[in-house]
Amino acid sequence: MSDIPAMFQHCCDVYGKMLEHATRDPETGHQLYEGALTKLVTGEMGLSMPYYSTTTRFLREMDCIRQLRRGGGGTPSRWLLIQTPTEELFRFAMSKINVQGGSNEGAQALRDMNVRLSELEQRIDVVEATLEAG
Repeated sequence: MSDIPAMFQHCCDVYGKMLEHATRDPETGHQLYEGALTKLVTGEMGLSMPYYSTTTRFLREMDCIRQLRRGGGGTPSRWLLIQTPTEELFRFAMSKINVQGGSNEGAQALRDMNVRLSELEQRIDVVEATLEAG
């Protein structure tokens, strides 16, 4: 699991915490989490809001959770817990998220590569100029 980002562990932790608080729907037998997911992730688990957004996005993309009802005011949100996150699901979700809209990590890596490429091009120009002058 060394090449899997830490985000995978956050997804597993959030799903596990949702499962701890879930109840079984007597009609369908599915596990349901009802409550403010933001409070669970940022309050109980101590993760920052960007982690909430990203883990929720990954959990949805992996089809681990589905929102049945959006919360607001005094109404809690309701989530269907479908499947535990796996490395395979996470890798597939990563590829889909990177293709669909890019990720912050991917965009930053591209910017970093562009900077390094520009620096290399400048160095080559200096070496060529030195060789021509010498």
